[in-house]
Amino acid sequence: FGHSLDDDDCIDRAWSKTDCYFGGSFDIPAEERMRLDRAYCRIDRDGLRRCLSPENDEGGKARYRVLRARHVSKATSINIYSPAGSLVHDDEGSTILLQ
Repeated sequence: FGHSLDDDDCIDRAWSKTDCYFGGSFDIPAEERMRLDRAYCRIDRDGLRRCLSPENDEGGKARYRVLRARHVSKATSINIYSPAGSLVHDDEGSTILLQ
C-alpha cells in the first residue's frame, strides 16, 4: 500500500543532515541545535498530488485508496495517546488506528 518517493517528482528539496531546534521550551536556549545524521526532505504538495493521481499511473489504477474512517486516539500528554498503540510514530513511520 505504500509508495516510494525516491524516483518521483514529489521532493521539493533534500538535505543530507537534519537540524532540529527545540529552544524556547523546557528551559532550552532558542539557538540550541540538535543535528541528526539522517536525511530530510521537503515534499512538494502539488507534485505529490500529481504522482499519486490515477491519471499518472499506467492502466488508470490509483496508487492510493480512500478510506472512510474515524481516528480513535486522544492525546493525553505530549506524544502520549489513548488507547495505547492507537497512534505511534517511530523510525519505521506512523501507525494510526482507525475505526
